[in-house]
Amino acid sequence: MMLTKKQMDKYSDVLLWALKTARKGRFKKNEIILIRFDLAALKMCEILQGKLLDMGMNPVLRLGLTHKMEHNFYAKANRKQLVFLGPG
Repeated sequence: MMLTKKQMDKYSDVLLWALKTARKGRFKKNEIILIRFDLAALKMCEILQGKLLDMGMNPVLRLGLTHKMEHNFYAKANRKQLVFLGPG
């Protein structure tokens, strides 16, 4: 199900409300906010990033692996690759 631009805009407001509500203290300008998302949520992430930038935050965006990438990893990785942690 695809959401309209208006629905995604409103939903991004809900996500920001939840982010602020879940935190005890207030966010300060230039704080770093990590956003992990899947490819299907790309448009939503673009809206959310814009709103966070408008708030003076520093959003760090991380796209998750596709289903094929995850399958390849677990099907083909050896023991060392399975426990490897990349930099960053």
